[in-house]
Amino acid sequence: GVKAMLTSGKLDAEALPRIAAAAGQLAYQAGDHGEAQTYLRQAVDAGYSDTNVVALLGESYIANGQVNEGLALFEKAITDGRASGTLAPDAWYRRGLLAAYRAKDLDRAAQFGAHLIRDYPEPANVGIAATIVRELGVFGSQETLDVMRLMGRTNSYAEQRDYVEYIQAADPRRLPGETLKVIEAGLASGKLSASDSFVADARSQANGRLSADRASLDSYAGDARKANATEATISGAADALLSYGRAAEAEELYKLALAKPGVDADRTLTRLGIAQIEQRKLAEAQENLGKVTGKRASIARLWAAYAARQPAAQ
Repeated sequence: GVKAMLTSGKLDAEALPRIAAAAGQLAYQAGDHGEAQTYLRQAVDAGYSDTNVVALLGESYIANGQVNEGLALFEKAITDGRASGTLAPDAWYRRGLLAAYRAKDLDRAAQFGAHLIRDYPEPANVGIAATIVRELGVFGSQETLDVMRLMGRTNSYAEQRDYVEYIQAADPRRLPGETLKVIEAGLASGKLSASDSFVADARSQANGRLSADRASLDSYAGDARKANATEATISGAADALLSYGRAAEAEELYKLALAKPGVDADRTLTRLGIAQIEQRKLAEAQENLGKVTGKRASIARLWAAYAARQPAAQ
């Protein structure tokens, strides 16, 4: 049969990749992942570049517990597809994302999440990428806030918990205006109930703070621009401005903050990038997001992919 043909050495170079691919697909369907891997690898190595075969080889590696090898092949299928102008199926992106999640690999999950957002930017895909990064990231409230903001911008909330985590991270006492926007979105979607005590409390706290918070924005920004302003004053004012959508002023202050000692550069660069996306300064945003390191790199990667999808300023 096929096996004998492949091992006999009698096949011409033209036919070998195609027959090895067919044998690999049959073995995969039969559940023999080791054999599938052998033949599919043979086909790919012999130059059989059908992205289906590459992805199937990736699947057989993952099924065999060789997650890194499998993810590298999915990555290749995705980037080859993008380069050729025929995108790989979105299911492969999600398969890579899921395999990275199961392997508890935050970096790889962010990589596949970013691919998904860039090439298949439907809200459900943004939502799954943001959810997996936040599950793996074990973030504090400030990091969580910036993941949830991506969900807010794309309206990719999937469940009640998404709104609740965003409200907790924004904190009605700190960012009342933004908190109220999340509550309104949750009520409009039917995922939050106005009579729920958590929602009612957050709403009344935010409403109680809103007018004073809004009224103090200009003087807060003025203090931040003074020569002797501390990093904390500048960053605090920038954060307040960003939460009210005053992105140009926030951008200016985040840039000032970056020059100050004691600045959290990764947090500031993330938010500088967000403020630039709001203004459609997309290339600058991607450049700043690309400088983010550490835990926040995964969050910045998703935002950069989102920026890559946005139309340029008119």
